[in-house]
Amino acid sequence: MSYVSALEKLRDLGMHGMVISREGETVAEAVVRPYDLDRPHLAFSMTKSFASMAAGFCVQEGLLSLDDRAASFFPDHLPPQPCEKIMRITIRHLLMMATGHTKEPFFWPDEPEPLDAFFRSHAEAEPGSVFLYNTAGSHVLGYIIEKVSGLSLEDYLRPRLLDPLGMAGWIWDRHPDGTCMAGVGLHLKTRDIVKFGNFLLSEGAYGGKQLIGADWIREATAKHIVQPGEPGTERTSGYGYQFWRNLREGYRADGAFGQFCIVMPRRGMVVAMNSGTAADMMDIMDVVFGELLDALKAEKPGGLVTLDAPADECDAQRRLRRMLVEETHWTYKDIMRG
Repeated sequence: MSYVSALEKLRDLGMHGMVISREGETVAEAVVRPYDLDRPHLAFSMTKSFASMAAGFCVQEGLLSLDDRAASFFPDHLPPQPCEKIMRITIRHLLMMATGHTKEPFFWPDEPEPLDAFFRSHAEAEPGSVFLYNTAGSHVLGYIIEKVSGLSLEDYLRPRLLDPLGMAGWIWDRHPDGTCMAGVGLHLKTRDIVKFGNFLLSEGAYGGKQLIGADWIREATAKHIVQPGEPGTERTSGYGYQFWRNLREGYRADGAFGQFCIVMPRRGMVVAMNSGTAADMMDIMDVVFGELLDALKAEKPGGLVTLDAPADECDAQRRLRRMLVEETHWTYKDIMRG
């Protein structure tokens, strides 16, 4: 399959834009009209991986320990008789999606007291023993980071990560109390996502400076727990600290509807992508690893490739695409309502 054919297949799966780098240098870019690689796009759960970096900075600066218990930061939000297992949840458990829940204590991020919803929930298993994807836990992590740093998550990361990477124009959705949403809500340009990937690829270094210890990058992106389900798939290849392990190589930050920052250390490559897919996100992964990378070996694409949106795009896809690129950004609740 040619490079353009692979791009067309990704477009038909809902890709909006993509940037690929090798050893820190951009080697390919593609965009589907009317989208733009330099317009902020809701990254959904890719936000969690930025929260992971914030936790790493806090550990590095002595503000947090991975063994600190989450409940210890919020005594005023605990119910009269909290679940004993909930009381044993640590920062590490929040990071690795292993809070002991077998059903996520879901809440709308913009409800008045999101912390109360988490701490009044019940954990069926011992923290650290089972994986459950848990956006509520990521939001709690964000609250903890803001409490110990005395800054919003955005303001804490700005001088440590966002500005040094040369990011600009991001948008960060917030809870009604002003706290940044750590589980979902960061809007990023595709060209800025690839910068984040190159920072990860170089183990915390960027622009000649070591921004965070390489040991944190290695720890955050390592496999700490295995997801339940059929083994040998992208969804069951292991989970780190708000990062997914890839079945075929490396690891990724990802978000709903096909937002990707795929890091492949052996190849020295990063694939950054924003999408609005109505398909299974793993279909996109299959094209990237099964066809796009092979096409790049055979060809040396130059410049930005621009494609038109597919003619047979369904109404739901068109509505989602418009929503994801509105100049006035949407909140998580708006997206979920469709």
